[in-house]
Amino acid sequence: MLEIFPTIFTLPLSREERFTSRVNRMPDYSELRAQDQSTPLSRWNLQFGPLTDAEATTLQSFYASCNGGYDSFAFLDPLDNLLQWSENFAQAPWQATTPSGLSIASGIADPLGGSAAQSLTNTSGAVNTISQALAVNPQGMTLTASVWLIGSSAVTLRVSDGGSQSVSTILSLTGTWKRYSVTGVFAATGSQIVWSVDLPVGGSAEFFGAQLVVAPGPGAYARTTTVSGFHPNCCFDSQNFSHRVIAPSQNQVSVSIVEHA
Repeated sequence: MLEIFPTIFTLPLSREERFTSRVNRMPDYSELRAQDQSTPLSRWNLQFGPLTDAEATTLQSFYASCNGGYDSFAFLDPLDNLLQWSENFAQAPWQATTPSGLSIASGIADPLGGSAAQSLTNTSGAVNTISQALAVNPQGMTLTASVWLIGSSAVTLRVSDGGSQSVSTILSLTGTWKRYSVTGVFAATGSQIVWSVDLPVGGSAEFFGAQLVVAPGPGAYARTTTVSGFHPNCCFDSQNFSHRVIAPSQNQVSVSIVEHA
């Protein structure tokens, strides 16, 4: 299971996106450059504080366990949506318990004035669960799942670890778009984080803007496609980790995290 950067988030923080290039240097010192990847890599500059001594120790211990900038870990971007393809439930990251019993229609008018919503209909003979999972330990996290829905069915929105830790709410949908959310606090160890919606037998609803964030509320919506706020290949910039004590049990920690391909 991936190690995860401790979810102690405070402002300010900044995020940069960069593209890498492959460079071939010729004998005459001329260079041939080509794009090395199709999606950007990110860098985060984080400033934490005031932190208690225990919180500062948690960050220092994690930094030490990663051998500075040597070992990789997963970073959950507090500025972004952890789900991929937030507006397209036909894409591979989305799973249904009965794929053959799920009908998806696109091009539906969405609550933000576009046409990116989709109509999902359960044609199977049992409850059909539409979900997306992240293979990380949710222990110690507060997670909020959200989505805009419109329809007439009663559906269940859930955030869970795929096992014993689960928080859900039964939604009675109406003919008006509404953003629904559910928040869970995960105290125990788990093997994954799961966003899911249960569609009843014969039920249908129009979906838009699925989101999962590490926060006690849904936050501002962030549209995603192939790139989301879940970054599994990150490491510390070992040249930028500082710890300053500003008062008894009040600490400031600055650190930079870089993503690699």
